[in-house]
Amino acid sequence: MAQITLVGSTGLVGAAALSALLSSPTKLALTTLTRRAVPTPAPANTSTTLTALVQPSLADAVGAPEPLAHNGSVYITALGTTRAAAGSLEGQEKIDYVLNRDLAARAHADGAETIILVSSGRADSASYSGYLRIKGLLEDAVLEMGFKRTVILRPGVLLGRPDARFAENALGYAIRTLRWAGLPVVRYGIDASDVGAAVAQLALEPGEGVHYVYGEEMVALAAKYRAGLGE
Repeated sequence: MAQITLVGSTGLVGAAALSALLSSPTKLALTTLTRRAVPTPAPANTSTTLTALVQPSLADAVGAPEPLAHNGSVYITALGTTRAAAGSLEGQEKIDYVLNRDLAARAHADGAETIILVSSGRADSASYSGYLRIKGLLEDAVLEMGFKRTVILRPGVLLGRPDARFAENALGYAIRTLRWAGLPVVRYGIDASDVGAAVAQLALEPGEGVHYVYGEEMVALAAKYRAGLGE
């Protein structure tokens, strides 16, 4: 039985990943870490278990007595915030980089062998963009931890935000229109539901070593996962 820990399950991609995993006919042992209790649908496989770890301060999970992950398990992180929500770039870095790094290190210490990290398309620790620099710093830190398998997803603009601004909605409409016309634009923007389904597929079949996943492959992985559900 696959053991999977998911952090960030209340965010756009994390919620999509959790929904996809709960839809799986495969028996799973799922663990989520959230700041508050969140209602979730019943799993498709009645033998699947879901353990909800609730920590009002996620940083407390780093030193908590109960394990964050299990020996040989898969650790997924879709944890992230925005500069606006964090109040500053420094505040965003404390969550997107420092907290993410520390939680991943705890999962590795607990025995997780696979990490699946939802990053960003142009993440680079040397970037002049604060956001891309933070994402790059996290990627670098994760790569140094020595997980047996490291999967880094690098999506473009995430489409499907319920609180999207006008410019984001306009970009999403343009990307979907061009994609419908057959143009290869998925590298620029991708539906969060596709990223979530790709994460679920990778959790079941992560491959070996270090693997970067971009837009086109994410869409293909999402399609493969949904085909397995009979959709």
